[in-house]
Amino acid sequence: MKQSDQDKKSNCQATQLPENAEGKDACTFLEKWIPEILGAGSFAAPLAIERAHRIPSGRPKPNAPPRALLIKFLNYKDKTKVMLAAYEKGKIHFDKHHIMFFHDVAKETDKKCRAYDGVKARCRHMGLRYGIQYPSSFRVTHDGNSHLFTSPTDVHTFLEKIKERPRD
Repeated sequence: MKQSDQDKKSNCQATQLPENAEGKDACTFLEKWIPEILGAGSFAAPLAIERAHRIPSGRPKPNAPPRALLIKFLNYKDKTKVMLAAYEKGKIHFDKHHIMFFHDVAKETDKKCRAYDGVKARCRHMGLRYGIQYPSSFRVTHDGNSHLFTSPTDVHTFLEKIKERPRD
C-alpha cells in the first residue's frame, strides 16, 4: 500500500548521518541522540519514535553519501519540535558530518520537486531567491516581486525573459 503525504505527517528524514551510526537499534539511538544534539530543553518529555530505518537501496559504495535515515514519530508534535529545533540550531554535526533534517514526502511529490533542480542552479547563478512551495510549486523572487510557477518549463521561460531585460 502506498503512503500518501497525508499519512507521512509524522515522518522526517535525517540526511548525511554516517552509515551504522545508529547501531542495531535506530529508534533508541535517535530517541537519545536527537535531544542531545538539538538541546534537551527543546523537549519536555522524551521523544517517542515508532520506527526508524535507512532508505532501502542497498549499501552505498565507499565514497557515496550515506543513505537517509527515515524517522516515524509516534506523534506529530514530536516531529514538529524536532524540525523546529533543527531549524533554530542551524548547523548540526555528528563526527564532522553536517546532518540535515527534512520533512518526508510521498515519492510522487519528491519527483515533482526534483524536476526543479536545473532551475534552482540557474536561480543561484543569477542571484535570485527561490524555493519550493509545498507541494510542488516553485517560487522566484525578482525585483521584490514573487512569481509562482507550476512547471520547470515556465520557470525557464521566465528566467530567459528577465535575463534579456536590462537591469536599472
